[in-house]
Amino acid sequence: MKPLADYHVHTGFCPHAVGQIREYITAALEKGLREVGFCDHLPLVGTAEKDYTMSRDDLSRYVDEVMAARSEYRSEIVVTLGIEADFFPGFEEKTRELIHQYPFDFICGSIHFIDGWAFDKNEAKSDWQALDVEDIYARYIALLGDAAKTGFFDFLGHVDLVKKFGYRPQRFLAEEWRRLALILKQTGVAIEINSSGLRKEAQEIYPSPAVLQIFHAHDVSIVFGSDAHAPDEVGMDFEACRQLALAAGYREAILFQKRQAVKTYCLS
Repeated sequence: MKPLADYHVHTGFCPHAVGQIREYITAALEKGLREVGFCDHLPLVGTAEKDYTMSRDDLSRYVDEVMAARSEYRSEIVVTLGIEADFFPGFEEKTRELIHQYPFDFICGSIHFIDGWAFDKNEAKSDWQALDVEDIYARYIALLGDAAKTGFFDFLGHVDLVKKFGYRPQRFLAEEWRRLALILKQTGVAIEINSSGLRKEAQEIYPSPAVLQIFHAHDVSIVFGSDAHAPDEVGMDFEACRQLALAAGYREAILFQKRQAVKTYCLS
């Protein structure tokens, strides 16, 4: 069975995405999805960086519009209210204050900044040439573990986003990934299989097959996300994501409601 839900859909509320909520729902229906999870970016709390997230003024409007769409399309598709929240060490309380104000069904945790450096912005691409790639990967993976320990997040998004521009360490950081997998298992935090890496220089789904196999070995649950930034990207390459999951040993994925994993569904 193909993935039933796309849990990583952005809209025009984010400065780097286009399209209205109803356009994304229409696209999800056309793709045969049974659930669409909106996952726009929570306003940033740990940096003044712009162009990543909606404004604080728009956050309540985003929630209201998703909830209105949920009612409008109730008989056709499940519309799920989510948010993608960056983890910033030292700003946990500010993050908590924001996410606890709203009735989210899921919180997707992500890392886009390492010590204030927005490593995945196009403007940062040239920075990588002068850096120790292995060190960056190790620090990134450690941050994912710290994020999981906060208890804020239901799943971690695009867990090897650090490979976006195609830079990879000379050795596979197996032990670092195993430590992360153990933390995820202990905290009950799932991970996302995210198809958008196929649309980036990495030319690979997030996470890689080797990383996903480690997560499966530690019994870490999965969801699926397209990271759509335009309506035509909803559910994109989900069959490739399903095949990746099956090859790693997964046979089911989970669905969320009110911050709880409420259902599993079969992938085979």
